[in-house]
Amino acid sequence: MSAILRVAGWAALIIGLVWSVVNFIFVGWIALLFWLIVTFFLTVLLFGLVEVLERLEDQELKLLALRDSLEKLMKQDGLLAEGPQQCRRCGTQLPPGGKTCPTCHYVNE
Repeated sequence: MSAILRVAGWAALIIGLVWSVVNFIFVGWIALLFWLIVTFFLTVLLFGLVEVLERLEDQELKLLALRDSLEKLMKQDGLLAEGPQQCRRCGTQLPPGGKTCPTCHYVNE
C-alpha cells in the first residue's frame, strides 16, 4: 500500500506541475498559483500517508517481537502452555499441533 501511495504522490506532483504550467500558458498567473497550491497539498497528503503507514508497520513488527519475547519468558517460567492456539498476527484459530496460520501464513513459534 505504501508503494502505491508513493507512486501516486510522485504522479500527483509531476501531473500537477505540468498542469500548472499549461494553465499558466493559457489562463494566467492565478491559475498557476491555484494549481501549484492544490498540487502541493495533494502531494504532501500522499507522502504523509506513506510515512504514517510505514511507521504503523514498524510498530506492528516491534509489538510482534515484544509479544514473542514475553511468551518465551512466560514459557521459561512455566506460566504459558506450550504451543499457540491462535495466530499471533491475525488471531485465527490454528489447527491442532500446527504453528503456521492458514489465513496469513505467519509462523507462530
